[in-house]
Amino acid sequence: MKMHQTLLLIAAAAMAMTGCAKKSVEAGIPKVPVLAYPPDGYRFYGAEKICFEWQAAVSHEPAVRLQVSKNNSFNPVVKDTILAGWYSCTNCSLALSDTGDTYYWRVSASDAAGEGGWSETRSFSVPYRSLFVDTIAVADHPGIMAFVTPTQLWVADTSEARLSVISTTLGSVAATSTPGAYDITASPDGQYVYLITRGYLQPLLVLRTSDMALVDTILNVGPINGPFIPNLVAFTPDGDKAYICRMYQNRVLVMRTSDHALIDSVNIGDGMVGGAVHGIAAGISGTDTLIYVATSSAGLIKVIKAGPDTVVATLPAPGIAVRTLVSAPGWGRIFAPSPLSWLAAGGSSFSLIDQGKDGSCLAVSRNGDYLYLAAPRYLGLFNDIRLYIYRTSDMRLMATPRLPCQPTGMIYSPNEDFLYIADGNGHVYKARGLN
Repeated sequence: MKMHQTLLLIAAAAMAMTGCAKKSVEAGIPKVPVLAYPPDGYRFYGAEKICFEWQAAVSHEPAVRLQVSKNNSFNPVVKDTILAGWYSCTNCSLALSDTGDTYYWRVSASDAAGEGGWSETRSFSVPYRSLFVDTIAVADHPGIMAFVTPTQLWVADTSEARLSVISTTLGSVAATSTPGAYDITASPDGQYVYLITRGYLQPLLVLRTSDMALVDTILNVGPINGPFIPNLVAFTPDGDKAYICRMYQNRVLVMRTSDHALIDSVNIGDGMVGGAVHGIAAGISGTDTLIYVATSSAGLIKVIKAGPDTVVATLPAPGIAVRTLVSAPGWGRIFAPSPLSWLAAGGSSFSLIDQGKDGSCLAVSRNGDYLYLAAPRYLGLFNDIRLYIYRTSDMRLMATPRLPCQPTGMIYSPNEDFLYIADGNGHVYKARGLN
């Protein structure tokens, strides 16, 4: 009896080990493989190799047939190949055009018992051979950016040495100005830019965009210290008020934009000693304008109702230390990058998009259809930075092109489908969008 039990244990252990190495399934004709990657509708860029992944449910190594076609009837096919591998074709050589054609793919598995059925059909496309269309040389260390007009992009400098104004029509720097800034925000009408510099009790500087003249200095906005954090100023939709993060003071200052006067100070601290406001964004819920403020010390989002300028809600943040918040066009949604999450304006909680993605540069396309996040492919691996592109209608990941840098700023053009990416090292890259 004891020997019989020992044999059973050995057999069970062998089955467990075999199950770890190879998927166990029923005998007979192989089951239909399950497609894993790319997801349906995915877009590849020229720098990426075409990689397909699936799971073939068989008890021994099968032959897997991969078909690729320009139509979902697979007649004709551009590739029809038998693969010995189980799970993936990691570098399939395909004669793909660069005209944005859509392709369809499917797989089936076969063994000595016969050939199984086809998997589901998925599509993908190769919209361009390269994500980037231009590289604009910028002095010093470009960082946070703001569009003043649809063709005039102002660029702050992470070293605060100067401001650069890029003509997107010419694709070059048209002007520079001092002083520099840590954070830059343009007023909704484009008449002014608001500059924040780091340091103890640093002022908010107001520049007139028509001639880059310093027209106002607003005191007692600082201190601004610590890590590089964008989006410290948010406006109401009509542009009448600006809400300014006063870091390490647990306060949001309210400024009347007609004369740049500070008219209120909203305490969001609730006793959080040493806490900080880390990013601010505006949203619209019905007839209410809501100002969302990320706080670092307790992982909370404070919600200020514009008008009475009082805190009306406290929401759990998607992460312990959300470093920035971004509004979608139309201001119906708020996005947080760490971890990647979204909130419907007026909602009570954030919805997780991707737990494994954590970055600080976030942008939304001009019509709100796509969300862009720059983040390491693997947490902490900064030599492989990807641009994760999500379709906002269902938050599906659509593409992950590799970036040549770790971005210090990212913004979408208001009238063209281009994304501008600052690298902090003398360049602003112009990339194609997905709209």
